[in-house]
Amino acid sequence: MRCRTLATFLCGLAAVAQPSALRDRLKPCQLPNVPGEAFCGTLEVWENRTAKAGRKIPLNIVVLAALDPQPEPDPLFAFAGGPGQAAGDGAAGDAQRFAAIRGKRDIVLIDQRGTGRSNPLPCDLGSPQQIMDAFAGGSFHMDVVKRCLEKLQAKADLRYYTTPLAVDDADEVRAWLGYDKVNTYGGSYGTRPALLYARQYPDRVRSVTLRAVSAHTDSLVLHMAKDSQTAWDRLVADCAKDSACAAAFPDLNADLAAVLARLEKEPAKVPLKGPQGNAEPLLVTRDILAGSLRRALGDSGNQAQIPAMMQVFRAGNFDSFARMLQQNVNLVGSLTLGLNISITCSEDGDALTPEAIARETKGTFQGPAMAASLREVCAVWPKAALPARYHQPVKSDVPVLLLSGTLDPQTPVHWARKVASTLPNSRLVLLEGIAHGPFPRCAQDIMARFVAAGSARDLDTACTAGLRRPPFAVPEK
Repeated sequence: MRCRTLATFLCGLAAVAQPSALRDRLKPCQLPNVPGEAFCGTLEVWENRTAKAGRKIPLNIVVLAALDPQPEPDPLFAFAGGPGQAAGDGAAGDAQRFAAIRGKRDIVLIDQRGTGRSNPLPCDLGSPQQIMDAFAGGSFHMDVVKRCLEKLQAKADLRYYTTPLAVDDADEVRAWLGYDKVNTYGGSYGTRPALLYARQYPDRVRSVTLRAVSAHTDSLVLHMAKDSQTAWDRLVADCAKDSACAAAFPDLNADLAAVLARLEKEPAKVPLKGPQGNAEPLLVTRDILAGSLRRALGDSGNQAQIPAMMQVFRAGNFDSFARMLQQNVNLVGSLTLGLNISITCSEDGDALTPEAIARETKGTFQGPAMAASLREVCAVWPKAALPARYHQPVKSDVPVLLLSGTLDPQTPVHWARKVASTLPNSRLVLLEGIAHGPFPRCAQDIMARFVAAGSARDLDTACTAGLRRPPFAVPEK
């Protein structure tokens, strides 16, 4: 921070206010695989922020302190995905992902209300079979859902676990820690709070980075079957253009149709590791395979393996499906499911009408099962009263960087384009060959340059020219 003339003394005080507040209100903590200083602590906030009465809940806060002894005054607030992931749990990954940014700025991680150590809202879905039935096959066990609801209502008013309230929490943390402005980042669902921060507190946001954009204007749950179908169609087309892939797998659509028909007639049994580490046979239905395929399409590396896997499945061998199933079980395990359901039902659930579900899932491999089951869950789950303009596009002059993978089935490019259309100071960077994940080093470097400059103008994105879809796995001749 540079100080001039009569403002020198006051400027000097401002320069030390941020680290002083940080050290006064949080305690030093050691985090696994996180180099440098880190600070941890909690801030209690009202569950009902409007009434400012009733229950208070703790917000778990982790700050990865800037490595430079004279950091920039505006930190990076990183919002986790899901919804339902806890930002603090990802500290080690964020320390690597944002290493260049952390050189000059603090990285602030807040467990969103309802996740991690911030009055978490867990739901025990039971066995791996029940987990896969719900989050892959689209068949929630309503008795389990109702038991979870009853348990959670003893510790939380589920109407107060929404994205706008999470943003209000984050700004209270900002003020409490003594920061004037922040840079926000979000990946997947995390793009919602990262962007809404700029609308709810426009004077407090210096820049916004959105990776894998989850448009709050629309129900991605409603459109997920169609978006997944588009990603599958792109995979089929790209395989057809690749001579080795086309020769090995000449009709992927027929392979998928045959596999789904086989499982619809007779589900397969696949061994899977249970909660106690023991192997449990899991019944793989047509809808579980379809939902798992959608998840697999979300990773560029998995996409490279899918054609070969489909051929093996068509031959009746589903043993190799265990790895994909285990990934799905582990993913669900990383989510705080009560918070996931609360946000899904309050912010996306109203769009799940029978007519819309039939229209949006027609002709897709996933079909209507997932959307229809979520509609049933949302019928019993408490819903929040959202701000009147919640689903309206954000209009802001804040510098915004959007990073979107061209192969993404979960938050495809067209959602990023829609969000960017009302952000005149934004730039959309397409990541060829990238699905919902990973977050390639090239994109991390672009983000670091963007945050350093506080502007997307003249941003060097040349490294994206080297991004490619990973080569398809084909049998050796």
